[in-house]
Amino acid sequence: MARYLLVSNKPWGKIALEELQKWMPEHKWELTDDVSNIWTVQDKTHYIKDVVYYTDDKDFYTAVFFLHYGEKVGDWLLEKLPCFGFHLAPLPYGRGGSPLQNMILAGCSEVPLSMFKMEPGADFDSGPLMVDKGGILWEDVHLTGRNAEDIYREVMYIAVAKITAYIKGYMEPKEQKGEVATFK
Repeated sequence: MARYLLVSNKPWGKIALEELQKWMPEHKWELTDDVSNIWTVQDKTHYIKDVVYYTDDKDFYTAVFFLHYGEKVGDWLLEKLPCFGFHLAPLPYGRGGSPLQNMILAGCSEVPLSMFKMEPGADFDSGPLMVDKGGILWEDVHLTGRNAEDIYREVMYIAVAKITAYIKGYMEPKEQKGEVATFK
């Protein structure tokens, strides 16, 4: 059984947790809203929200997934564990803050949800994209005529599908290519 951590400081993070627990019950899933609640030390003691778990390597987190988390993640975590972020833009276009709002302002009616590997020392949203090995095209998120809550709920379901594909070995990293445009 592998252990995975979801990080989200929005209510739809709980939706993703519940879905992943249903889709992949053979794994242990945990959710936190703040990475400052997580840290590791050399003796493999693992802390999350003041609960201490004594673990060995096989029980340690296999990966961390950041779902709608707008805070900087420290290199100390990115160096220790594989971490993945999600961004509602066709990266490298649209790096930076408020992608939903900025994509709407740019006149987009639908956009992809990009999953990328977070790397120490890298700029925001600049890590390798996680793409499907089999060439599956993921459905874009439709923006027009919907409120933000409905859009983010759909985003969570797509994120869950991408996390599942990654865990099952169907995703691989590919460097971002194209013109970089950064939102402020």
